[in-house]
Amino acid sequence: MRNEKNAEIEKLNKRLQSAGAESVREYNRANMEHNRAEKAENLIKEMMEVPEIRKIWDSIQQNKKAFLQQLDQWINDALAAIKTYTKDYEHYDFPPEQRNTIKMGIIAEAFKQGLDSTDSNQRMAATHSLLDRMDWTGATQHKANLTAIRTEQLCEEMTVAKELVMGLFLMAGGRCDVAIGTGGGGGSSSELTTWDGKKKRNGWGR
Repeated sequence: MRNEKNAEIEKLNKRLQSAGAESVREYNRANMEHNRAEKAENLIKEMMEVPEIRKIWDSIQQNKKAFLQQLDQWINDALAAIKTYTKDYEHYDFPPEQRNTIKMGIIAEAFKQGLDSTDSNQRMAATHSLLDRMDWTGATQHKANLTAIRTEQLCEEMTVAKELVMGLFLMAGGRCDVAIGTGGGGGSSSELTTWDGKKKRNGWGR
């Protein structure tokens, strides 16, 4: 019985020693991470003191902010176009000037939701998300249903170039200026401008 107790105590001692060693390792890892973060922070501070680097950094941050605002604008323009169609009894389908606006809204909604707009299923999920944002007040049930169907059909007809999505990621990272206007009908430029002023082709809207 004493041997059993001694063996149990030995096991407990080993577990305690193991836990203590692990605790030391965790402390050392945390200390290393803290030192690494501190060094990185000091390095960033030093870099920000260089005017040229500071200018690039500020430009990137401004571009990120402008891009988020542009995404919201595309979505709001698309919702406004869809809303207009609910009151339009002259056209069987979206007029051409509204189609591009709604397409851009679908792409923007997909990007905000982390969906791939080049994939038809994910693009349709983004379309439903966009329709969920709609305020159908003032529209008849028939026209609301027809509008939703037309929006889904427009989504099915769309083809989104991978270059376009890559361009969005560049803008989201602040590496490109947001210089793409809606032109009143969802039109767009086929160029992006990088932070250093260079033009970058991206097949936008094609």
